[in-house]
Order: sequence, then structure tokens, then C-alpha cells
Amino acid sequence: MLEFLGSKYQISETMLQAMKWIEIEKRFSVLRDWRNPLEDRILISGIDLALGAIEDCLQRSNKDPKSIGMVVHVTNSPGQKLPADLSSILAGMSGLSPSVMPLPIYGMGCAALVTAFQQINIYLQCNPGQQVLLAVSEVQTPYCQFPDTQRIRHYLEICADESVRSDAVELEMRHCGDIFNSILFGDGAVAFLLGSEGGSFSVGPEFEPITNIDPEDNYLVSADQGGSPIRHHPGGEGRIYLDARVATVGAKYAKLVAEGVLAKSGLSVDGIDRFLIHTGSAKIVRGVMRELGQGEQMDKARIPLDVLRNHGNMSAASIGMMIPQLINSGFSPGQIALVLAFGAGFHANGTLLRAL
Repeated sequence: MLEFLGSKYQISETMLQAMKWIEIEKRFSVLRDWRNPLEDRILISGIDLALGAIEDCLQRSNKDPKSIGMVVHVTNSPGQKLPADLSSILAGMSGLSPSVMPLPIYGMGCAALVTAFQQINIYLQCNPGQQVLLAVSEVQTPYCQFPDTQRIRHYLEICADESVRSDAVELEMRHCGDIFNSILFGDGAVAFLLGSEGGSFSVGPEFEPITNIDPEDNYLVSADQGGSPIRHHPGGEGRIYLDARVATVGAKYAKLVAEGVLAKSGLSVDGIDRFLIHTGSAKIVRGVMRELGQGEQMDKARIPLDVLRNHGNMSAASIGMMIPQLINSGFSPGQIALVLAFGAGFHANGTLLRAL
């Protein structure tokens, strides 16, 4: 990725160093050729990504689909308005009871998967013995645009250059953001079959949702879908917008969520064995650990950094991608993982995973 961008643009040293600090080596894209997003076609939809993850999950579980009482689909990048993506997912599955309850959770930002866990806990308390199928899928690389320019500078360099006109500053800042987004965001899907009994881990019951401490936080992250299906439009549609304050505000929300979850559980932060922190960026993961007084315990946050390095920021799917890695990394009975997710909304939520 960095080699390709370096050959395409004249990138300042400050910007190049900032790009390296993102610490992403690879990520999956639904585009046939991510180097040419304006011209290229989507090879696989978010619906098909979700169906693939669901098929793999059900094969591994060896459960009868008729035992599933609710199907939850989480996404921030729906491919269609009507019928909803979840309706098309259900139509693509076989063996489900026609009375299965569908629950779409759309547009809730990067914390949406934790919110889904919270709703599923309520359902399972009311319907013991039932199974819930949870799928999260994100298709974001079609949003990412490569700017039509030659020179790319960092935000700080642009702001410090007094010779640039105000309208040119806005355009150059957008170009800088487009480059960061083209490195940061990836596509992916994961699915879980959850129940009130058995399994390798439990979720909750502690949750701590927080939304818009400051009303202006609502505008820190946004995405212009540009119609359906999601495609690029040179006029400006089809972009992801990130405010420069996202890292600082995200760490603030994460700390508040962590304090709330730990207070409800009666645990201290030192009693947490693993941290699953949303992969906003490597800078954000490390910043959250410092905020929690765990800056010298980065090995406990190895999983989010691994997911970021190999998959990028997959929005709501990022936390989901961490859980299989957590289970396969020696997460043994009695150990506890603190989950912290935050993003567009501006919304954050957290919970505890306990190994069984």
C-alpha cells in the first residue's frame, strides 16, 4: 500500500511518517482492484460477506438452524435500503424457521457490535434455551478515494503554511484525509452463534453505553454513501470523513466506558487479562491503554494491534474479528477481557468477556 501511494504521489516526509504510524500491513477489499476504486467493480457485497461468515459459523457449530430464534445483522455500510440487507441475508439462508425474529442494527458506528451483544443478552434472558445468530459485515473500501492531485502533505504542514488560500487549505486537507482513509479502512465479516448455555465465553452482563457527551461529537465521524449500491462520485459523495479530534475523543470515551464497566463488575483495571480495543488506529489503541494506566502492559492489547495490522479498521466488524483470535490465544477459564468500542454517533460501549 505505502509503496503504491509513494509511486503515485509526491508525499512529504512528515506525511509519510504518519502513514507508517498507522501500522497496517494488509487488509481485505471487496474491490477487484483497490488501486483504481473509481473505475473498479465490487466483487462481493456486504450481504454475501455476511452469508459466507454465517455458513462457516453454522458448519462449525453443527447446530440445527431451526433452533435459532433471532438473527441479528450489524453493519454501518448497508448496500440497499429496501429490502434491508438482513432480509436478503435471511432469504439466502436455508433451514430457518419462518418465525425467526430479525434484528438489524445499522448506522450505530464502530460500537454497534457491543450494542448488539447487549440486546442479545436481554433476548436470551427472556428466551432461555434459544439460539441467536449474530453476523457483522462491513464494506468500506469503496468509500475510499485517491485524490486527483500530485502533492500530499500532512494536516499540520497544511495549517502551518500561511501562503495557501483558505479554499485551497480545505481541499488539501481533504486530500490528506483521503490518503489516510485509503490505508486505514478494510472490509470483512464475522458471525457468532450465541446462547444462554455452553460456549467458550460469556458476554456481560456489564455494559456502559455512552452517546454524545458534547452534541458536537455527533459530527466527528460521518460517511456519505452516495446512493445505492455504494459507489464513488467525484463530486464528493461516497467518502468517509474523520475529524482530527477523533483519536483524542475516542480515548476519552473509552476511558469513561471502562470505568463504568469496571465499577459495575467490582473489578480493577489491573484484574483485566486482555483488552479488546476498537482498531481506530494504532495511535488510538496505545492512547486508550495509557488513559487506563496500562501503557506499560501493551502485550495485553496485542490482539487489537494484530487485527489492525492484518485487517485494518473494519468498523463494527473489528471487535468481532478479535474474539476468535482471543479464544485461540490461550484465553482460559477465569480470565477476563475488557471490550471497548467507540466511533460514529459519537457512540461508545463496552463489556466484559469471561472465559468459561
